[in-house]
Amino acid sequence: SGGINADQLCDERQYGHGREAKALNLASDLRHQINELDAIVNEGVRAAEKQGGKTMQARLETAHKWLLHPAADPQTRVEGQKAINSIVSQGQRIADGLQGREKAEVLQLCSEVQRLSDKLADLCASGKGDSEEARAITRELTDKLHELKRATERAVVNRVVEDFIDVAAPLRHFTDAVNAPPGTPGRESTFHDKAAGLAAFSARAATAAGVVAAGVGHNKRLADQLIHNAQQVEKLSPQLIAAGKIRLYNPDSKVAEEHFNNLKNQYADAVLRVRDLCDQAVDPLDFVRTAGELMQKHTYLCEDAIRNNDSQKMVDNTSAIARLANRVLLVGGAERDNTEDAQFARSLAGAQQRLQAAIPPAVHSAKAVALGDKAQAPHWRAANAEIINAAGEVESALSGHYAPAPPPPALPEALSRLHVSDVAAPPRPPPPTGAAPPPRPPPPADTDDEGEDIFRRQPHPSQPILVAAHNLHKAVREWSSKDNEIIAAAKRMAILMARLSELVRSDSKGSKRELIATAKAIAEASEEVTRLAKKLALECTDKRIRTNLLQVCERIPTIGTQLKILSTVKATMLGAQGSEEDQEATEMLVGNAQNLMQSVKETVKAAEGASIKIRTEQGGYRLRWVRRSPWYQI
Repeated sequence: SGGINADQLCDERQYGHGREAKALNLASDLRHQINELDAIVNEGVRAAEKQGGKTMQARLETAHKWLLHPAADPQTRVEGQKAINSIVSQGQRIADGLQGREKAEVLQLCSEVQRLSDKLADLCASGKGDSEEARAITRELTDKLHELKRATERAVVNRVVEDFIDVAAPLRHFTDAVNAPPGTPGRESTFHDKAAGLAAFSARAATAAGVVAAGVGHNKRLADQLIHNAQQVEKLSPQLIAAGKIRLYNPDSKVAEEHFNNLKNQYADAVLRVRDLCDQAVDPLDFVRTAGELMQKHTYLCEDAIRNNDSQKMVDNTSAIARLANRVLLVGGAERDNTEDAQFARSLAGAQQRLQAAIPPAVHSAKAVALGDKAQAPHWRAANAEIINAAGEVESALSGHYAPAPPPPALPEALSRLHVSDVAAPPRPPPPTGAAPPPRPPPPADTDDEGEDIFRRQPHPSQPILVAAHNLHKAVREWSSKDNEIIAAAKRMAILMARLSELVRSDSKGSKRELIATAKAIAEASEEVTRLAKKLALECTDKRIRTNLLQVCERIPTIGTQLKILSTVKATMLGAQGSEEDQEATEMLVGNAQNLMQSVKETVKAAEGASIKIRTEQGGYRLRWVRRSPWYQI
C-alpha cells in the first residue's frame, strides 16, 4: 500500500492539491509506513548482530568472549550462546548437502558442540561458572568449535573440487544421445540413461552450490548469486531434457533443433557460472591443496588401471587429473590478476607456466598406455609426477602469500641456559641513612580507556543511539588504539555518539549549541575514518580487499553529513519534545546514527583484513593491530 499512497500523493501534488486534507492524510500514512519499514529493517540488523556476526569467524570470537569468562555478565553469556547456536545451525545446513562419512562427522560435531554449550549454560545459570567442571567444559567446547569450523570448511572445499571436476561431460553425453541418428541401436535407452545422468549432475551441482552458499554467509551478494544460479540449473535441467526428447523424436524439425540448442547454451552458461562462483567462494590455498590430494588419488587409480589393463579407467582418471590441473590454473590465474604484489605474481606465474606445460605430455602418454603401449608407462609416470610437482609449486606460492605471521624468535642460547641457583642469596644491605629519595612519579595514564566510562553499563533498548554507539565500541575496544589511527578515530566516534544520545534525550534549550557542535565533531571524525581507510586501501595489494574497503568507507562521509543536518533540525526542537515533528526528526536521527555506527564497524573490519595485504616498501602506511584481551588466552 506504500507504493499506492506515494502514487496518489504525487498525483495530488501534481494537480496543486498538496495542501488539502486528502494529501496531508496520504503523507501522514506514508510517513508511518516508512517508519514501520525502517523499524523492521533495524530490528533485523539488530537480530543479526545478536547472532554474533555474519561469518563463522566472527561468531567464534563472540563465543570465545563468553568462554574466556564463563561466569561473566548474563548479556555476554546470552550473546555467546546465540553465536554457538548460529554456528551449529550453519553446520547443520552444510551437512544437509553432504553424504557419507563427511555428513556424519559434521552432524556429530554439531551435536557435541550443542550438548557442551547447553551444559555450560546450565552451570553458569546455577552460579557454577567458575567451577573446575565449567573450566573443563570450556576447554573441550573450544576445541570442538574449532573442529567443527575446520570440518565444515574442509567439506565445502571437497564438494567444490570433486563435484565440478568435469562440468561439460554430462551435457556432452546427453547432446550426443539426442543427436544420434534414427536407427542407432539402443537409441532411446541411451537417451534415457544420459538424461538421468544429466539430471543427477544438475542435482549435485545445485546441492554443492547450496553447501557453499551456507558457508559464505559473510558475503551475502556471493551467496545470493550462488543460490540464484543453482536454481537456474535446477530449473533448466528438466526443460533441457524435455527439449531433447522432442528433438529425439523429431530429428528433422528445425524448430525443435533451435529450441534444444538455445536451452543447451543457457544450461551450459548457468553450470559454468555456478562452478566459477564456487571456486571464487572457497579459499584458494585450500582449493589447490585439496585438488593436489585428489590428483594423488586419481594417480593411484591410474596405476591400478595399468596393472589390470583397464584402458577406460586409465582414460577417465587421466582426464580427471588434467581437469583438476586446469582448474588449479584458473584459480592461480584469478589470484595473480587480483594481486599487485609483483614478487607473488612472478612466483605464481612461473608455477602456472610449469603446470600448463606438464599437462599435454601426460595426456599423450596416457593415451598411448590406454592403447596398449606399456612402454609408455614410465613416460606417463614422469609426466604425471611433473603435474603434481607443478601443482605443489602453485600451492607453495599461495601458502607463502597467505602464510600466518611468523612465531616470535627463540631466545639466544646463552639466555636459554640461564636458571635460578639453589644457593641462598646473600643478605640484603641496609638502606642508606641519608635524605629520603623523592617520591616515585605516577605512571602515565592509559589513554586506551580515556572517556569510555559511559560504556561501563549495558544501555537500555529505549536508547537506540546509545545502543548503536555501544555496539561500535564493543567491536573496536578489543584492539589497542596505540599506533592504530582508525581504531582511535572509531573509538572517538563511539564516545561522541554516546554524548549525542544524551543531548538528544535532554529537554534543555541550553544544550542546542552543544548538540550541533557534537554532530559537527562526529562528521569530522567520519571524514577522518574515511581518509585513513582510503590511505590504507592505496597500500593494499589485494584488489578484492581494496575494493571492499573503499566501498564500505565511501558511504561514511555522506551519512556523517546527513547526521549533522538532522542534528541541527533536532536542535531547533529542544524544549518542545513530544510534537509530531520532533518525533519524526528523532526517528530519522536514530536511523542515521545506527547506519553510521554500522558503516564504521564494517570499515574497521575491512581495514583489519587490508592490513594483512600491504606493500612491503619502506615508508608505507602501517597500522598495528594488537588485541587487548585475546580470546585464545583461555
